[in-house]
Amino acid sequence: MPHSVYKEVSSRDLDEKIKAEELALSHAWAWFALHAGQRMQVINYYLITIALILAGYGVAFQSQNFLIAATVALAGLGVSVAFWMLDRRTKELVKAAEVPLRELQRRLAVRTSLPTLTLVALVEKPGPRTVTYSRAIGVLTIVVSVLMVVALVVALVTLSQSPTTAAPLPTPAPTP
Repeated sequence: MPHSVYKEVSSRDLDEKIKAEELALSHAWAWFALHAGQRMQVINYYLITIALILAGYGVAFQSQNFLIAATVALAGLGVSVAFWMLDRRTKELVKAAEVPLRELQRRLAVRTSLPTLTLVALVEKPGPRTVTYSRAIGVLTIVVSVLMVVALVVALVTLSQSPTTAAPLPTPAPTP
């Protein structure tokens, strides 16, 4: 066996170690897949939520409900902050699986004489022009947050410059 990752062990012990590694690989992969999938779901929900918020802002603004438009923009900013926090957590959970996957892939690469099986290690350090999920999500979150701040400011400035056209409160009808 070329540069064995195992010390001298019996065939039975080696079989048990290989089965344990297969179980470990299965567990680490399942963890990774679960949390990577959750990360994609959170992104999808974020995009849908922001689309609905922008639509609500547009309707409120066109209806000249500038206070409601400002509130909707503020809610959009809050959603962006919450999304950023959730994404950071799901990223940590995904990265947690990469630690055992890296080692297990290294061992598998040694056993099979296929160094390219070290997938986690190969993609661990992206180049400067590589678009990663973290970079794309960061840019998306910043752009949406800036957009929400601008929308909030526009709604508040428009509100402050609009004439107050509040209807007078109705007077109660006289009682006989």
